Amino acid sequence: MIEPEVAAFYDACVAAPAADAPRIALAAFLDQRGESWGAFIRAQLALTHALRRGDQRDANPHRREADALLRGHSAEWDGGVGKIARVAAFSRGLVEKIALDTSTYLARAEELHKRAPIRMLVLSGLERLDELLADPHLDQLVSLSIGSGGIKLGDDGLAKLVACSRLGHLRELDVSFQDIGMSGLEALCASPHLRSLAYVGFAGNNIPLPAESAGTDWATGDYDLNGLTFPELGKQLETRYGELAWLHPLTRLPHCPPSYLEL
Repeated sequence: MIEPEVAAFYDACVAAPAADAPRIALAAFLDQRGESWGAFIRAQLALTHALRRGDQRDANPHRREADALLRGHSAEWDGGVGKIARVAAFSRGLVEKIALDTSTYLARAEELHKRAPIRMLVLSGLERLDELLADPHLDQLVSLSIGSGGIKLGDDGLAKLVACSRLGHLRELDVSFQDIGMSGLEALCASPHLRSLAYVGFAGNNIPLPAESAGTDWATGDYDLNGLTFPELGKQLETRYGELAWLHPLTRLPHCPPSYLEL
């Protein structure tokens, strides 16, 4: 749990989830107290900035430093989120990504968003989709993933989801294996709210993948962009709906799929 002396600095970070400045202030205060959490925050901030630049060589030492500093401190620094969520992952020094079932999330959303600056959500079980889409905290999400277990979104569910104006800051959406067909895909393309999307996970649905693809280099595992292809379906969608950045993740993102640490 967060100590009372640290709470004001921590709460400022929770109140501005996307901002670096409150985290830098928190790190400086922790440094004054001789606490390693400050160094961890600074290491993860540097890691995120390197990943956003696509500079893997610079990212690696920051990743190693952050991983070493976090060891044994996760429960101490997670604001108590780890006792609620199945997964509580740190980014820029604080918990930003959680995974849990939708019912637990809805029951404890207010508490979770007071405990941590949550920006990435992995949910399973969508029996309460309408309640989820009414959650006011969705407006701070940059990533939303729907798990493959339980009730599928289908075309109607995806149409509801992409009509939610609270999701306007999403950079990543994963709706793989959700029984989605052409009408759901077209609803996604037509949505006026998801114009910031840079990546969509769409594997295992009822139609071919519409985004560009490429093979990988056998030695490095990196995508070989010399063999880049853009499916006819993707071309047709852009003819109808205009340019869609998420159909071009390989040529526009530093990493594909993006690491949650860079979002």
